[in-house]
Amino acid sequence: MNNLQKEVYYVDKRILDIIRNDFDLVDKKDWYELYQSKSDASYWRLDSWDKYQQRFFLKLDSKRNWTKFDGNELMMNLLLETRGVSDELCVWKDCKNPALNALAYCVYHAYGEIGIRK
Repeated sequence: MNNLQKEVYYVDKRILDIIRNDFDLVDKKDWYELYQSKSDASYWRLDSWDKYQQRFFLKLDSKRNWTKFDGNELMMNLLLETRGVSDELCVWKDCKNPALNALAYCVYHAYGEIGIRK
């Protein structure tokens, strides 16, 4: 069965294979698909495909209000984990947070203001 240890993943071929083999599609609504794990019955939300957007597969607390679940904190943590931080400070006015590696902005401004997802 699936070996997903984290709560959020960037969607790639490996994740799509895991979804296909280890999850059942429960519902489709708005820009999301709801899946349930065959191994532990947990619920996961997959972003619908869009050629201009990074897709995420994230674990939900429950299926209640699953389309409204705010995964921004999980996705920001994934961006931070993936990029890491540099010794430089964010260039956003009055920001004192460390910039992400290979970027001039901290995770909050890169994700929230500029829209960087990966």
